Amino acid sequence: MMKLKDSRTTAKSKRKAPRDGKASSRLPDLEGILSRSIEEYAGCNLFDDSTQSLLYGHLLDTIARLRGEVVHLGEKARKPRPPCLKCVKKLAPVPKPVEKPPVRFQILHRIFCASMSHSHDRAIYEDEPTRRSTSSGLRGDKRVTNIDQYCTQHKDLSFILFKEHSCVMSNMSAHNFMDRENFRISSRKERLLVVSDILQKALNQVALCSPQDTKDDPGLIHMHAPYLFLYHHRALLSDLAATTGGETEEHVSLLLSFINEHYRDEYKEAERLFNTGIITKEHVEKLYRPNSIVIDSTGPQDRAYVIKSWLEVDEGDMKLLCWSWEYDGSFLRRGETHLKMNAPSVAGSASSVIGVFPISMADHETLENLRLRGQKFWSMKGQHFTCYSGHDVAKMRLHVSNVWHSRCTN
Repeated sequence: MMKLKDSRTTAKSKRKAPRDGKASSRLPDLEGILSRSIEEYAGCNLFDDSTQSLLYGHLLDTIARLRGEVVHLGEKARKPRPPCLKCVKKLAPVPKPVEKPPVRFQILHRIFCASMSHSHDRAIYEDEPTRRSTSSGLRGDKRVTNIDQYCTQHKDLSFILFKEHSCVMSNMSAHNFMDRENFRISSRKERLLVVSDILQKALNQVALCSPQDTKDDPGLIHMHAPYLFLYHHRALLSDLAATTGGETEEHVSLLLSFINEHYRDEYKEAERLFNTGIITKEHVEKLYRPNSIVIDSTGPQDRAYVIKSWLEVDEGDMKLLCWSWEYDGSFLRRGETHLKMNAPSVAGSASSVIGVFPISMADHETLENLRLRGQKFWSMKGQHFTCYSGHDVAKMRLHVSNVWHSRCTN
């Protein structure tokens, strides 16, 4: 009771405190406002012992206590505090993840030269080489001394496009190393080297034949323009990019974009001609894909072969390495053969112009004859042919004949 009375006395004293006429620097306290309101509007005497006065006194005391706590917390908040390690970590700027640069391809220039005095055969430059004088050889300003190191330093490379330049070619045959395919300038003076492991994996994943179209450097994928492998696999690569996504899609899409930009019209023209059964000299090499079946109609009867390597074209002569099953009397084995053809001088059907054509261009009668003959030939794999040529071969023949004669008469 004494505590409540003290609170009421405090509130009363605050209410009756004289004013000096000056504006207060702070707002009036809540207890004084409430005590005046209670007495003026509720008509309650805060100093009597009624239940109503006790209730108001308790309320004013609670307000005073809460005000003291607020003041204490305010003073505590104004004091400097040591930094919170957790807060510092939360407020510290989060480093942005390093964004990988988009994949790209690089055009490099390679010189082929047979002159010993130039000493720059197969030199590689980033810029296109030029001839600085009539007597000097081709030369660029930004030379790439080590292609492996160059690829390591440029990890965003997907593939490299080599533009090939001939400097001095007169004595090229004198160099024995020029017999290697990678040391000869390509027919279109353009070559592609796959650098990215992701792109190599994608090419091997859809491959119906080896993506490597050269015999050298088996660990790397080299392709010569017009990129026959990509001609036969561009639809499969497009499907792979669409279904796989991620980095595979990024690398494959870059390669297909390059092909579409530079070779789409050529590919479309070849496809249109082949669909109508027409073969031309410009597109004949696109007709044959390794591991596909061709039919040779140049002999007395049609024969089917499996292509083993890409078509070799040497001026007007063409050569296609193939294999087929051969029977040696005991076993069936693969026998290799080179189908030699003349390059077509005029456009025409494959069967009439070159005589060797893919099985997709064969008519129904040809396919049926090959199938029946193949079934008979394959049925021989469990049989054996025995030949005897001894001194009594005539007697053995007579004996066999007598046996067959007795069987026939009985």
